[in-house]
Amino acid sequence: MRYLIYISVALVTFFIGVLLVRAFEPNEITPIAQSQDDDLHKLYEAASMLGNDELRNEVLDRFQCLSTENYLNARMVTTEWTVYCVNSKREYSLAYIQHDSDYEKLRRSHGEWTWRNIEFLKSISSKNKARQYVIAHLPEYY
Repeated sequence: MRYLIYISVALVTFFIGVLLVRAFEPNEITPIAQSQDDDLHKLYEAASMLGNDELRNEVLDRFQCLSTENYLNARMVTTEWTVYCVNSKREYSLAYIQHDSDYEKLRRSHGEWTWRNIEFLKSISSKNKARQYVIAHLPEYY
């Protein structure tokens, strides 16, 4: 009989713990990767709004050199024979102009991201605001 009481108390304690965890668990947790993706989408959108502009071209070139860790720390260099990326540590790699690159994944998901973030688009509604955003958020190269 005593054994059943101990098991009952243990089960009730367990279920109360589960309920408390559920009750105080944040409803929406933004993982770091999601936050990083949002930052990249914002920069991509702001740069795209600049029109045919040198700063826009620099940002979009950097996106083509997007590292697997989603860092924009490399520049695209085009020569007569090839296109490659050079990062801030002077390390060279081929530009990520493949169909399954992180840049291509970002481009494919950008339309959906845009619909969910209309407020951000309103905040950079002019070329001047978009330029200010890009300048403030583009990582330094060196």
